[in-house]
Amino acid sequence: MKRSFIALSLCLVAVALQSAPLVVVNVSAPAINCVFNTNCVVEVEDTLSPITLPGGIGIGFLQTRTFEGGPGSPAEGLFGYEYRIDLRGITPTNVVPCFTNVIRCFTNVIGRFTNVVNCTTNLGVVTCVTNRVAVTNAFQCFTNLIPCPGTLPCIQALTIPFGTVVTNLDFAMNATLGAQVYVVTNGGLGSNAPTAVTQEDGVVTFHFLDPICPGESSFFIGLVSTRPPGSIPAEVTLTTGSNIVVLARGPSGRPTPTPIPCDFSALQAALEGLQLSDINAPNNNARRAHLRVLQTHLEHAMDGAAAGNAHRALQALEFIVRKADGDRNDWLSGQAAQNILNLIADLVDCLEQFENTD
Repeated sequence: MKRSFIALSLCLVAVALQSAPLVVVNVSAPAINCVFNTNCVVEVEDTLSPITLPGGIGIGFLQTRTFEGGPGSPAEGLFGYEYRIDLRGITPTNVVPCFTNVIRCFTNVIGRFTNVVNCTTNLGVVTCVTNRVAVTNAFQCFTNLIPCPGTLPCIQALTIPFGTVVTNLDFAMNATLGAQVYVVTNGGLGSNAPTAVTQEDGVVTFHFLDPICPGESSFFIGLVSTRPPGSIPAEVTLTTGSNIVVLARGPSGRPTPTPIPCDFSALQAALEGLQLSDINAPNNNARRAHLRVLQTHLEHAMDGAAAGNAHRALQALEFIVRKADGDRNDWLSGQAAQNILNLIADLVDCLEQFENTD
């Protein structure tokens, strides 16, 4: 008889995520909702975390949108996370006049000579030249004022401690798998898309080569995880090189358990059907106590399977085996013991097909 359940040894393998670019795909709303719900409508929870910039008036925010994959959908049992940086509520306070490098100038004399004066600037020094100075006795110049470079920072990166990213979903709905990130570039808010998304040791970074500046917003950027949402710290990198830490929502805690579909009903019925005469003990009170302990370990095994934990279930079954396997101090003997062992052997065959998720 199979006895691998008597001496159990499980090795947990930790897979270290190496730094690598993630595959990004552009999607449309509300079509992306169909990945998460069969009726293409999802119930979302939005969280806003304020962002302030030095030298700016007003408040921006990091928006986190979370939702769960519905029954029958491609993302059933998974959790969706969308992030958006919105700086439309921030305006600069430290704007100083800076000349552009193109200035339109006009003379007040119009004749057979030109009335257009060509002007260039170099760090605020304006030089104007006409083709006939003698005729041009006056001119006016018009220029626009822009914020001087460096007076108000923009956002060039967002870093999220996300963990493992789900990769087996067809976000673009074109029968193509493998994308890990989606960007809602059509049908949603925003105008800035990340130029690259990378991951190192579970930390995901959205890079914006075209930074998000005051008055602008990014698109929604989506990731999927097996883990439910919780509060996590996110880091915003400014074009000045400094960082701002803001709260966000992201994968937290243990993965949602997937029950192991092994049938314990036969073993449960066999234990409940034991007679006191099938149990080895000095008296009936001791026999009843042994039976309660065996049933308790069966409950532990069933709980382990319900939590997706094959290791926990096997450990509980191992205790019952040790009380019926023919060694000294067995609690069960004879045909009753053999019947219990046969039922456990079938359960072990079932449990060993599933990975331990503990």
